[in-house]
Amino acid sequence: MIESNKKNFRTHLAFMLASVFAAWGSYLIHVIPIEEPSLPILEALIELSGRAPDQYRVVPYLLIGLIQDAINSLPGIDVELRYPVLIFDSVFLYLSVMSIRKHFDSIGGQSIPWFLLLIYPFLMFDGYRPTASFILFLSIHIVVFMRNANAGNKKAWFPFTLLIVLMSFTRADVAILFAVSALGLANASMLLKICVAIVPLAVQVLLSTVIFSDAEYFSQLVMISDNLSLRFLASSPLTYFLIALLVGYWPSIINFIKQVAKTHVFVLVAMCGYVVTLFVIARLNEYRLFLPFLPLVLWLIDEQKNRVLNCIQK
Repeated sequence: MIESNKKNFRTHLAFMLASVFAAWGSYLIHVIPIEEPSLPILEALIELSGRAPDQYRVVPYLLIGLIQDAINSLPGIDVELRYPVLIFDSVFLYLSVMSIRKHFDSIGGQSIPWFLLLIYPFLMFDGYRPTASFILFLSIHIVVFMRNANAGNKKAWFPFTLLIVLMSFTRADVAILFAVSALGLANASMLLKICVAIVPLAVQVLLSTVIFSDAEYFSQLVMISDNLSLRFLASSPLTYFLIALLVGYWPSIINFIKQVAKTHVFVLVAMCGYVVTLFVIARLNEYRLFLPFLPLVLWLIDEQKNRVLNCIQK
């Protein structure tokens, strides 16, 4: 028992330190060179007076503000904004990787958390966002409840819906990704599924027309020309590593996609729709935007492996 506790402590400590590495590395590479003009922009977002579309990510920026207020409430302490940002990013990275280890049995248990933390700074090229770790954390737990609902647990629909609402106030397009994916799940009426799918759209309309009706956009609304030029994709180091993975594992990737198309076509459609949406409204080299795919893929891999094991046992 003592040895087991020591091992668990070492594991948690290791991932805590690795999460600090990932968050601090991201900040050091991408923010430190432009910190002086960047922090006032972030401060405005925390005060809910920043520019769209980041202004619509209400929940994570409120949490960063709460961390800042909690630290500054201590006697004689007035910290720079970078420290609440780093604490927020590190904590949710740590919670995310530990959640992956807990909830996914296949390759997620050991290799994926370390791999994720190592490449995390590279995911932030073309725009560091500490909200990415929070979105990943929510995505993992949304997928866990999706999996439970798909396995016949009707009670999973309630926390799943609550998380969809929370994600809608964090990143509505990611909430739509999961809401559409859920359309193919069993054990719920189509009416309930459609209602859940409408939630992110309703929240987005609420944010853009009521809560932040005077918001100004800091970027183009359409990014198609940027993506077609390929210059932004070519400028990211991670692009070449991802192409290398595609080349090395192409047969396995194609086989996996074929299996998903047979068993979870709505998930595949939702993922394709998400990519197309990002092609229109974002730059595809913002690889942090694809982090919500990670728990979806891990769930589907686990399910595929379990299906194979069941066939062998029979």
